[in-house]
Amino acid sequence: MKLLDAGGSRSTDFQSRFAREADLLARLSHPNVVAQYDRDE
Repeated sequence: MKLLDAGGSRSTDFQSRFAREADLLARLSHPNVVAQYDRDE
């Protein structure tokens, strides 16, 4: 599980990067990479 801290969650740039990272992770399918099942605010 990855969470944003209070400071990062206020930055729209940081939120955008966090969402992009989650989108990219969701595409990965490999036995050595943990699967992403959900993302939320």
